[in-house]
Amino acid sequence: MFECRAFFLQKLLLWGLPISIGRVIQHVVQFSMFLGVFIAIFRNDWFVTQNLSLGMTACTLFFKMHSYTSVNIALREEYLSSKKNKGGIYPSNITLWDFVRFMFLPTFVYRPKFELSSRLRIFYLVIKFFMFMFLFISSYQVVNKSIIGHAMQYGRGEITFFQMYLMNVIPTIIAILMLIMVIFDSFCTFVAETTGYPDRQFYEDFWNATTMNEFLSKMNTLIPNFLRYHVMCPLIADYHVSPKWAQTISFTFAAALLEMLMIFIFKSKFPYLFIIILANCPIYTHITWFRVSLLSLVGSLHRQLPVPNVVQCVYAFGDIFLHSGVYAAE
Repeated sequence: MFECRAFFLQKLLLWGLPISIGRVIQHVVQFSMFLGVFIAIFRNDWFVTQNLSLGMTACTLFFKMHSYTSVNIALREEYLSSKKNKGGIYPSNITLWDFVRFMFLPTFVYRPKFELSSRLRIFYLVIKFFMFMFLFISSYQVVNKSIIGHAMQYGRGEITFFQMYLMNVIPTIIAILMLIMVIFDSFCTFVAETTGYPDRQFYEDFWNATTMNEFLSKMNTLIPNFLRYHVMCPLIADYHVSPKWAQTISFTFAAALLEMLMIFIFKSKFPYLFIIILANCPIYTHITWFRVSLLSLVGSLHRQLPVPNVVQCVYAFGDIFLHSGVYAAE
C-alpha cells in the first residue's frame, strides 16, 4: 500500500497544499521507499529470487508513482494558470479508481485517460501463462545452476576468476534473453489482456539492432518511454539542456537504477556495473564513429556467414551484463 501515498499527495494538492511542498514530499516518499527496501534486504538473509522480486517491485512502484505525481502536478499547474479550463480532465481524474487502474496497467507513463478494451481472450491468456512458467523456470535453472554455481566454485577456490567469467558468458546471455521474454513477452502481455490495455508491443526487433542505443531502446518500450517523458523532455524543455546531453543524463539515471537493482539482488558493496556503464557511456552516446567502426567487424562477419543479427546485439550488449558473475561471486 506504499504506492497509495502518491494518490493521497494529489488529494492534498486539491485541498490547497502548495505545489513546491508537494514536489518535496514526492521525492521524500520515493527516497524513503528505496531506503526501506535497502534496509529490509540487508537486514534479512533472503535468497536472490526474493531480493530480485522486492527490488523490481520497488523500481516499478517508483516509475509509476513518479509518473502519476509528475503528470498530475503539471496538469494542476496548467489548471491553476488557466481558470477557463473548467471542462478539462483535471481534477476529475483524481479518483481512487483511476489511480488503482493505472497501478495495474502495464505502462510506466501515466495518462489521464486510457482507451481500454473490454475484450478478453481466454486461450491467449492460457498460452501466455504457460510461456511465462516455462521461461521463468528455465531462466531460474540457468541462473541457479550455472551463474551462481560457477560463482560458488570461484568462492571455494576451485576455479579462477577468469575461468568463472568465461564460463558465465553464454549462461548470462541466455538468462538475459529469457528474462526479456518472461517480462515483456509473457507477463506484460498477460496483464495487458486482463486489464484491456490496447498496446501489446512491449519490445521491438532488438535482434536487428546495430548500435547500443538502438538495442536498449528496442529491448523494451516501458523504461525508454519513461525516460523520454520524465527525464529527457523535462531536461530539454525546462532546463534547456541539449538533446545529446539529455540523452547522456537519462542514460546515467538508468544506469544508477540498474546498479541499485543489482545491489538489492546481490547485496553488493561496490558499484561494478555503474562504473562499467559510465566508462562506456561516451561510446554509446557521443562517439558515433567509434561505435560504428566497432560493430563493422561483426557486421562484415554477419554478411559473410549465415549468423543472425542477434550476434551484433550480444556483442554490443554483453559487455555490460556479463558482470553479474562478479556480483554473484561477491
